[in-house]
Amino acid sequence: MTGMNDLMRRVAGEASPSAVYNRANVQDMEDYILLTELVDSRAVLPVELKRRFLAVMLAEYSDGPPISDGVVDGVEDYAAMDPVVDLDSLHASAK
Repeated sequence: MTGMNDLMRRVAGEASPSAVYNRANVQDMEDYILLTELVDSRAVLPVELKRRFLAVMLAEYSDGPPISDGVVDGVEDYAAMDPVVDLDSLHASAK
């Protein structure tokens, strides 16, 4: 889990405008809250970091609890923002 935390903290720190990871201190939802904050603020990330973040989010939530639908919607919304990330390529590289 430390690797996931490190990635999320890096995403929050490198986002422009910056975001706060674990703002609500709600275990198991902090990555979803971060994603929502990135979408709402239209935050920009370096494309490779954005690809890695979105790939992790998809992998973590693809077959998960009901919150997964909100995560997938957020991933799709964020992927469509500049710099655009092709989600089909992320799915293909995960196989």
